[in-house]
Order: sequence, then structure tokens, then C-alpha cells
Amino acid sequence: MEDAVKHVDAFISPSRFNKDKHHQMGLNVRIEDIPYFMPPLEGAAPNSTEAAEETLDKPYFLFVGRLEKIKGLQTLISVFRRYRKAQLLVAGTGGYEARLRQLTQGSNNIHFLGFLSEQKLQTLYRKAVALIVPSIWFDVFPNVILEAFRQKNPSHC
Repeated sequence: MEDAVKHVDAFISPSRFNKDKHHQMGLNVRIEDIPYFMPPLEGAAPNSTEAAEETLDKPYFLFVGRLEKIKGLQTLISVFRRYRKAQLLVAGTGGYEARLRQLTQGSNNIHFLGFLSEQKLQTLYRKAVALIVPSIWFDVFPNVILEAFRQKNPSHC
């Protein structure tokens, strides 16, 4: 491996965790961590969307992302099947969606919203109790956390 990268001056990593993980796995080269950044919001999103209207009776937590097994949504679904005081809104699509929908059968507090525009997501982030990122694999630093922070929403990983 070191022969393959000997002409590289430095690698860029989006997080210190990612940099450290590469070093732990034996990549002994210079790696600089440069965190992600997000531009400020331009204009405010409307205060309501069709998706948010589904949540009028209870507070909701939000998951935004690809519906794939490594994202850990199945773990979150099992929690919300038992915890009925809040709703879980799931924004996104993916190859594991059919299985996730099966896991939610009989639960009226878990809602799949499909793919949503950035404008609709802004409102959902702002009104959510929190964004939850339950990844079960190394997720360097998901952009959804930054997007939630832009809306002044706390995120829980």
C-alpha cells in the first residue's frame, strides 16, 4: 500500500476520526483533517410542509438519509415501536426500504416521507425534537448533522 501512495504529499480527511482510523489501520502517511463546512442559509423556508402537517398531534424525531442497512434505521424503528410518545419521521429512499417498512407494520407513529426537497427538509429539521443518526458503520461525519445544525436543531448520533 505504501508503494502505491509514496508520491502523494498528503491525503485530506473530512474528520479527525477518519484520519485516526486510517492511521490505526496502518496507512502511515501524512493526512490532514479539514472539516466539512456549509454555506449559510439563503432565505427562510416556509413554516409548514405537507410532511410536517402529519405530526401535529405529537412531537417528532427525524431521520434523514439513505435507507440502507448500514445506516442503522432498523435499530431506531425497534425503539419507536415501543416508545409511542413521539413520532419518527423518515426522509429518504434506498434499497433497504421494503424491509424497514415491514419492520414498522402496526406502528402508527413511524412515517416514511420518501425523498424530500431541501426546502421541505429545512422545516422538518427546525421543528423536530432532534435529528437522530443511528449509523452502525463508520460514518465519517454525515452532512445531515450539519444541515440540522444550520436549522438550530440538536442531533443525536
